[in-house]
Amino acid sequence: MGAAFGAIFSDPQGDVVEIPFDSPVTHTFLTGGALNAAGGVAVAPNGDVFVSDGTACVAPGGGRVLRLDR
Repeated sequence: MGAAFGAIFSDPQGDVVEIPFDSPVTHTFLTGGALNAAGGVAVAPNGDVFVSDGTACVAPGGGRVLRLDR
């Protein structure tokens, strides 16, 4: 069980994809392209998924970290 998560850095729409280990041909997009420039993805021990967005090539303090609902 479990899944891999990856950030899709795209312009103008980025996203986070979840790929289950037991069905790697299944890709679930978690934000529907709502991110500006998705960066790193982290999964907390409780399963919460976090992504950095809009953090590349910005002034200090720019960008954000989001917790995604799944």
